[in-house]
Amino acid sequence: MVYGSYYQKTRFRGSYDPAVIVFYAGDNDAASAKPPEQIFEDYKQLLSKIRSDYPNTPFVYLPIKPASSRWQYWDNMSKTNQLIRSYNQKSGNLYYVDTASALLTEEGRPNDQLFLKDRLHLNKKGYEIWNDILRPRLNSIYEKLKGNEGKSGSCEQRACGDSKAG
Repeated sequence: MVYGSYYQKTRFRGSYDPAVIVFYAGDNDAASAKPPEQIFEDYKQLLSKIRSDYPNTPFVYLPIKPASSRWQYWDNMSKTNQLIRSYNQKSGNLYYVDTASALLTEEGRPNDQLFLKDRLHLNKKGYEIWNDILRPRLNSIYEKLKGNEGKSGSCEQRACGDSKAG
């Protein structure tokens, strides 16, 4: 399990107190032909480990991005994203911020102008788009957290930004 072993190696064990955790992963798993259901199970296992250290910290998942270099895996990547999106919508303090759709052209293909020459990694413009999508969602979460100071970092999805909206 890539997620779990990575988290075990990088576990902070109390040295940080994050207000919000933003997480992106899954590209390499999908490209290694791991089935969406297995990536989703790995995600839930990782999330369980993170929740044991940070039970009340809002957790934001950024979906696997569509890239031309891995377009042949997009159906499985998209299915993985949908599994995680559905799960996060049903769970408190979990968010799914749709940064993937903005990387597609009107024809539904990856916009190569947002990627480096390798057609896998985002370029400056691609990251600007991600930031433009993510920033208001994080601001919403932070505002809600400020309103709940002293309440164990609680944050209801409707107040922090509904994960259904993007």
